[in-house]
Amino acid sequence: MVAIIQSGPRKTWASLRRRRVVRWLLCAPILGWAFLISAWAIAGHNVLLPQPQQIHYGVRQLRIRGLSIRLVGEPSIEDRFAAEQLSSCLSDVAKEPVHVSLGEASGKLIVLRRTGEVSALPLPGEQPGPESREAYTLKVTPDGGTVQATSSAGLFYAVQTLCQLIEGNAAEASLPEVEVQDWPSLAYRGTMIDISHGPLPKEDEIKRQLDFLSRWKSNQYYLYSEDSIELRGYPLVNPEGRLAQDEVRRIVAYGRERHIE
Repeated sequence: MVAIIQSGPRKTWASLRRRRVVRWLLCAPILGWAFLISAWAIAGHNVLLPQPQQIHYGVRQLRIRGLSIRLVGEPSIEDRFAAEQLSSCLSDVAKEPVHVSLGEASGKLIVLRRTGEVSALPLPGEQPGPESREAYTLKVTPDGGTVQATSSAGLFYAVQTLCQLIEGNAAEASLPEVEVQDWPSLAYRGTMIDISHGPLPKEDEIKRQLDFLSRWKSNQYYLYSEDSIELRGYPLVNPEGRLAQDEVRRIVAYGRERHIE
């Protein structure tokens, strides 16, 4: 009895291993073809960073010249900022203005729609996922584009993706036919800058850092400071190299526009 009980599982395990090898041999070509098809589908398109959760390309394009941007609903200041950012990057590449409209507009459009609260900055307890505050969807066809997001942050992140999707230049500038569903893998994505050691970055340099980080959808920025920020009432604390309080306020406001806390 003991010998039979011990040998049974061994035979079963060996059989399972053989089955797994056979399945792998059968599936490997299929997986290989799937990988090649996926690679072919994105070949020739720009690399998107961070990579969207889901992206599917078509074979056609949407020409940028002649486009307009339309904000629907009751757009907030943050929504308008995102629309202006999109207008700027499209106009720069197309070499002609791409205007933003708050009402009815004719011609081919990229429509921006926020479905929830403004929710500009991350809060404690944030969770990533397709239903998260920062999730968005976008679709581009030869007839126009649509962007939908729960919050103003999601709308801003969709704009960053659209700007990365642009292909060509001037009269040839276009957006590829594409569908994107995206959300962050991490709820909090931050960078810390030590301003207490080494040269003190100026306000303009910190703003350039915020611009750079916002393109990659960062949402937090930490200034590590020991004595590099002005303290009123303590004029002897680092008097020759510090950020004034008004400069810090402007930096905070600049970050908030870009959904960075």
